[in-house]
Amino acid sequence: MSKLFDKLKDANRERAATQRDRIEAERSAGQAAQAKLGEEKRGLDMARERQAAEVELRRIANARAETEAKAARVIRPASRGSASGPSTWRILAVARCRWPRAKTSNTRGVPQPTTL
Repeated sequence: MSKLFDKLKDANRERAATQRDRIEAERSAGQAAQAKLGEEKRGLDMARERQAAEVELRRIANARAETEAKAARVIRPASRGSASGPSTWRILAVARCRWPRAKTSNTRGVPQPTTL
């Protein structure tokens, strides 16, 4: 009879050991899946950040191109007529003279607020 009880105890121990192994394997598989999901989320976040940076760089490049085009349009007529008309520097000097001057408090020419 005791041999039967010993065999039963051994069978229960083996069953418990296999259950522990199965639970541990499932737990490690779950942790691996969570780690993989975390890595995928980080990858998506990095891709979104990269796309946002590319959009910002594209916006800056477009603004710069527009500014350069405007500058070229302003300078081009002045440079065409340079043989018969005033130089670009002369045009800029005249334009600056026509602008109202701001009062400056230092030698660097930093404009101070004007009071009316």
